[in-house]
Amino acid sequence: ENALEIQGIVRNHLAEAYEANKDTARAITASRESLGYYEKLAKAARERGTPLTEPDWAREAGERIKRLESS
Repeated sequence: ENALEIQGIVRNHLAEAYEANKDTARAITASRESLGYYEKLAKAARERGTPLTEPDWAREAGERIKRLESS
């Protein structure tokens, strides 16, 4: 699970870099990949019956997707 979280964080940082370089398509793709890792973490937490609070990196990825898709 630590690996999933690390990958989610890495993809989120990659999306930030793509956005900074005005590469919207890649920023959206990397953000979606980041959210995919969060979904895997959430699934594992549900299976264990453990609560999981949405991490900042997942929230940022979701907000980035909305922002970039609306522009």
